[in-house]
Amino acid sequence: ERGAAARARAQAAASAEAKAEALRSARAAVSRAEDAERRLAAAETAAASAREDRDRALASADAARKESGDSVKDAAEARADAAKAERRVVAAEAEVARAKADAVACRGR
Repeated sequence: ERGAAARARAQAAASAEAKAEALRSARAAVSRAEDAERRLAAAETAAASAREDRDRALASADAARKESGDSVKDAAEARADAAKAERRVVAAEAEVARAKADAVACRGR
């Protein structure tokens, strides 16, 4: 009987440790998912800001092109600014896509 009782205690201890490990793992997964959601929200905010900057740069380039008094240099600089802004939008949208994929992966765990 002592052997059976010892085995039962060992099994109970192992079961308690397994439950504790499962709880730690679940908490870590929740934390990762919350972090991923925060990164996604930040990436979406950055992308929206980049799109607004791009739209302003495009409007400025358009205005510079239409202004007969502006120099060719000013118009070229405005177009270059718009191109830079567009690249920032593309990079920000790529970060949103990565953050979404990470968030989905964390939710799926």
